[in-house]
Amino acid sequence: MSTLKKLIYNLNTISNIPRGRRVRTTGDLISIDEDTPLQGLWRWISSEGRDRTVKFICNEIRYAILLSKYMMAAISATINAAERDELCSDLKALMESLNRTPAGIENICWTYKNDTQVEWNMDNLKNEISDCLARIRECLAAVSLNAPNLAEEK
Repeated sequence: MSTLKKLIYNLNTISNIPRGRRVRTTGDLISIDEDTPLQGLWRWISSEGRDRTVKFICNEIRYAILLSKYMMAAISATINAAERDELCSDLKALMESLNRTPAGIENICWTYKNDTQVEWNMDNLKNEISDCLARIRECLAAVSLNAPNLAEEK
């Protein structure tokens, strides 16, 4: 699985985390943990605690933000229309997945509502996502405005 596809998979999983449910990390993938009588024991054995999970989620989202910055820089530096279109398509897919993550983040906050550290981390993360989405929208709007000019330059 490509890095972008894995990242989008994880962002979509984060987006779909229901209230009261926990997530599990297996390798570099996130999945929603099943509620079972042995869930606590399994989470303890595999060291799947709240801090580790929240850190993993924060790292994935921050990696998506970093990747989007790289993609935006590559878009503005790319002259080849086909490459630029492919980068724009990938950036749009990443933007759509990032745009849905605040719903899952809200549910994580609800699940750990008594943990102010989790709430603080998640609030900061939502602000970072919002800022990133605004930059992506600006970049894509600029590309669509400049696309006719770029085609004429060839």
